[in-house]
Amino acid sequence: MEITLKEKEDRKKFQNQYKTIYHLRQKLITNVEKEDIRLVYLAVHHIIKYRGNFLYKMDKINSESLNIESKLKELFNTIRELSQDINIPEEYEKIINIKELSQKIIAPSRNDRKKYTQAFLKELFPENKLFINEFIKMINGNKFQPAKMFEIDTEEKLEITFNGNDYEDNYDKIEKQIGNKIEIIDIEKQLYDMIFLKLFLKDSKNISEAMIKKY
Repeated sequence: MEITLKEKEDRKKFQNQYKTIYHLRQKLITNVEKEDIRLVYLAVHHIIKYRGNFLYKMDKINSESLNIESKLKELFNTIRELSQDINIPEEYEKIINIKELSQKIIAPSRNDRKKYTQAFLKELFPENKLFINEFIKMINGNKFQPAKMFEIDTEEKLEITFNGNDYEDNYDKIEKQIGNKIEIIDIEKQLYDMIFLKLFLKDSKNISEAMIKKY
């Protein structure tokens, strides 16, 4: 079917009106007026296709809604419950400042995140060096070994990264290696996603606005 001149003009108009798909998405988010259904389709299609690996039950994702301090407490409490080999004292909040750690763990520099987080964790459980080392790799999106994190000997050396689909693709293998400690890794994945989003969004109200600023 041959494209009419008007259709060609409309298509060119759409292409020139928005610099990127994120400019279109942001326009649809902030504008209450009824828009061309074709533009709405393009935006929805892009959101579904590139939704990413972190989906939260929130109407609007913003940096303020990502409570890293609460997630760190959940992580430490779950470690205390499921992994007696990692010696986290019951009153760990008297040993380290969780609020301060939640701020340091999202330092813009990877080296700073490593330095600050390592210092806090060494203060909390200095004898568990393997866990600390693997945890640092994990929060920076590098490859780490879940089994090594808990000092579990395995026949297969399994390295994964949260930066991609490694975790989802190898979930069954990881669970087979570490058993119910997979619950700890689940929370670490949530923490990693929060850190990633916090660093990415900064003061933006949504992903589209952050991408426009990046552009």
